Amino acid sequence: MLQETQIAKNRTHQTNMLARAVTGQTIDLTQVQEQIVRYATWLAAQSHLAQRGDTLQEINAYIDHATKQVEINGQHIQTFAPFRYKYSALRTVTGKQIVTLCILAASLLGILLWQPTLTLSIAFTIISIFYMLHLILDFALALGTLRHNPEEQVDETILQALKDADWPTYTILCPLYKEVSIVPQFVKAMKDLDYPTQQLQILFLTEEDDLETRQAILALHLPAHFTVVTVPAGSPRTKPRACNYGLLEANGQYVVIYDAEDKPDTLQLKKAVLTFAKHGPQVACVQAKLNFYNPDQNILTRWFTAEYSLWFDLILPGLQQAGFMLPLGGTSNHFPTQVIRALGGWDAFNVTEDCDLGLRLSWFRLDTVVLNSTTYEEANSQFKNWIRQRSRWIKGYMQTYLVHMREPWHYLRHRRYREFISLQLIIGGKSAVLFINPLLWLFLLSALLLRPIAGPFYSHIFPPPVLLISLICLILGNFFYGYVYLIACMRRQHYALVKWTLLVPLYWIMGSIAATMALIQLITKPHYWEKTVHGLHLTQHTEDDETETAVTWQDAATLVAEVLPDEQFTLERQAHILAASKQHVALQMLTFPSVQAAIEGMITQPLPAFSPLERASLLSHKRPPYYPWLISLLFIATFTSLLSNWYALHQHLILINTNARMNLALSHALLTGFGSFMQSAQHSTWLPLQALLAFPLIWNATLWHNGLAGSLPSTLSYIVATAYLFLIGYEISKDSRASFIGTLIFVSNPSVLALQSTPDNTLLTLTTTTISIYYFLRWSQHEHLKDLVLAAICVCLATLASYEAWGLVPLLLLIISLIQLMQHRSWARIESNLLIFLLPAGFGIFLWSITCSMAYGSPFPLIVTLTALYTTPLALLAHTFTALTDTLLRTEGQLTLALACVATAVFLLNTRSSTKIALLPLLLLPLFTFFTGIMFLTSLSPILPVMQMIAFSALMVTFLLGRGLLHNHSQVLGVTIHVACAIYMLVQLILLFSTGS
Repeated sequence: MLQETQIAKNRTHQTNMLARAVTGQTIDLTQVQEQIVRYATWLAAQSHLAQRGDTLQEINAYIDHATKQVEINGQHIQTFAPFRYKYSALRTVTGKQIVTLCILAASLLGILLWQPTLTLSIAFTIISIFYMLHLILDFALALGTLRHNPEEQVDETILQALKDADWPTYTILCPLYKEVSIVPQFVKAMKDLDYPTQQLQILFLTEEDDLETRQAILALHLPAHFTVVTVPAGSPRTKPRACNYGLLEANGQYVVIYDAEDKPDTLQLKKAVLTFAKHGPQVACVQAKLNFYNPDQNILTRWFTAEYSLWFDLILPGLQQAGFMLPLGGTSNHFPTQVIRALGGWDAFNVTEDCDLGLRLSWFRLDTVVLNSTTYEEANSQFKNWIRQRSRWIKGYMQTYLVHMREPWHYLRHRRYREFISLQLIIGGKSAVLFINPLLWLFLLSALLLRPIAGPFYSHIFPPPVLLISLICLILGNFFYGYVYLIACMRRQHYALVKWTLLVPLYWIMGSIAATMALIQLITKPHYWEKTVHGLHLTQHTEDDETETAVTWQDAATLVAEVLPDEQFTLERQAHILAASKQHVALQMLTFPSVQAAIEGMITQPLPAFSPLERASLLSHKRPPYYPWLISLLFIATFTSLLSNWYALHQHLILINTNARMNLALSHALLTGFGSFMQSAQHSTWLPLQALLAFPLIWNATLWHNGLAGSLPSTLSYIVATAYLFLIGYEISKDSRASFIGTLIFVSNPSVLALQSTPDNTLLTLTTTTISIYYFLRWSQHEHLKDLVLAAICVCLATLASYEAWGLVPLLLLIISLIQLMQHRSWARIESNLLIFLLPAGFGIFLWSITCSMAYGSPFPLIVTLTALYTTPLALLAHTFTALTDTLLRTEGQLTLALACVATAVFLLNTRSSTKIALLPLLLLPLFTFFTGIMFLTSLSPILPVMQMIAFSALMVTFLLGRGLLHNHSQVLGVTIHVACAIYMLVQLILLFSTGS
């Protein structure tokens, strides 16, 4: 009854707040209002739960269990959390693990002495497969996040409307040790939080011997919701132990950890609460993203910022989307207090307690979600300080891996495959590569320097399949891992950092140095907490400032009463903690209750504000209006393609083209090895992408002899090109019917249908360039990073399909610069976009040049100078124009070509400048293609330029039928013109077939 009365009381006020909040915004008022009512209902239920009379009894029961001292081998251990010896990092390595490692080491040494070559071959095979799996996982995670970001989004409009709602109590734990200089900054960050102070409890967790930090806090005259807590002396003195003690003092329904140098988003607490409300009890942790506020301090902070941007903006959301375990960040992880107590708090002996807790959450099927809210920290700016911090992190990852690998079979026995893969590739793998990388670098260096001597030895170590995997990991893997740093910086809008990520391999070397230190400490002092110095970005205090502060501290003792809590509830708990902490029991006398039973019994959160179906509907995207037209067009294209292939097969026309036969032979040469493939490629004027796509089918003798093994990739290219031409047409016309009719020009063209039935590279090149233009057009309109990246990847594929596409790289680089200058972007942003595009777009050219250098001793064996064919560029342009015009008249028809010319003129006169510039490559590409083709001696016939002109004509007619001709006219007139154009194209198609074009 109380809950319903509270909801009714606040509903009118929330509606008024909503009306003011959405003024001037295009937003669904009804949907947002419904969300606000749901959230308000859930918050009221939370408030009702907080008033239960058994809350104090539950907390005291937890304190009784958590404060017991455990006696192990005569040593008293008090971690202020329920101690679980079996899964604690108190023991670094168990006896079983030591025996297993000794047996494996002895076996490996024995096999190495008996069969050294075979042993090395097996070792490198395992390493290559491991690196390949790691590469596939990270690529999938990054690509998944780019395509669809799974981060939790909380609309600030809703937060504004819920400003006066009943927000639950929140406890902030801030573990501090020797943090005098950073305390004022942290206090300001906490005061800036937009959360009701009467619902907030901020605990400064200071160590017993850290009097200076406590004095610095007391000197700030803080309000009552700030509390200084002294953690009793004990071992190990670690951050998780301090947090466990703070958890005993916590009276909030939710708890979060912030480090001393943190500057969280001011709305982060409210966003976290609404995230819990949206998902319900199955979400046990909301992890906010972390980044740095001093990225430009030096090159180390630039690399560190790029790494954090990659981890928290790409990898963690990707892990969430894939359903893998999330290694939590050391700060800004929000929990329902009941859940973290049910899980037993943090392992005080693990120096990366966040990673260990992430694994425990995943094991108990409790979800972690990434919140689109950022906490800014201080990036380490000193090399030694960075090494200390990173070595602690790596040591903690190794600790966590060893702890959770004590019983590896229970993952498989309970079918917890995702958790097992997460443990191997994310926890163990991320640490292992830091040790393996230096060995592989030395091996690669010796292979390059001692190639004549060591060549035969390497050929035995690397069988052909292993060599292929190793080369993929070496070339594509290193490129990918370097490139994702650029993407991460761009997503964070750290444009000035993008160019510095090109030097990130030096940062990888530093990581291996830190890993070596971590391994030594794991053996010698596993629980030692390497102190990270904070506040390096702050200016040094003057002597006068130090004197003034010291005088203030002399009077600080009088302020203790102002910062101590005055609530009777907390005072009773403190007395209870002091009484309970004196108890201790021997390890064998300690009871270990079921963690799963504790979780089920202690979690009493209300049902989520939205059901799973309602939450899915909030995130769902409606099908675009052009969807039925696109499906119909693809059906026509597929049916037409099948008829064309059937005709070409029965008339023996598939291999009538010389280039088609050459591509098929090039693909078949792969069956006998890479050397034969490169020898055949030396005499080919085509690049290898078409042959590589045909390779999976070339094994079948029937498909090889009749040519279908090579024509099927062309058929697929034809269908994909149809889809993307339609999408481009819709982007420039916003008319589904016009896009459908215009694309039919391309679909029904006899020359296009003939080429899609052969293993020729033309349609593959046309398709990859068309896709790149589509994403480039979308980028020019919306500036979404994923569109520019996809455009660059498609250009890379095009450069591996034919030499003619190489001219697209400088052309698009020029147009990117023009678009960005017109939009008045900063030079750093322009430079970043150019790098983001150039690296993938030029990667295909780089790969082919490296391959040719290894095979032929020359990076571009088929390139000749332009003057070898034509004495002047003017003569080349004249030949290009004449050849294109003559061929177009025969393949497109005079009427279609005239209509396309009119459409082009209307487009250039009426379209927005950004769209015109983005589509300029389609207009200039045929000339660039023919020009490049002559330079590279690939073809003097304008087949590919003509196909590109047909595609461009289809798009221009689409624009003319949509915005150019029918804009602001009646629907009846539009339908009439569309039907007339469709009839005309049918007649034109019959005429072209009848003339044999």
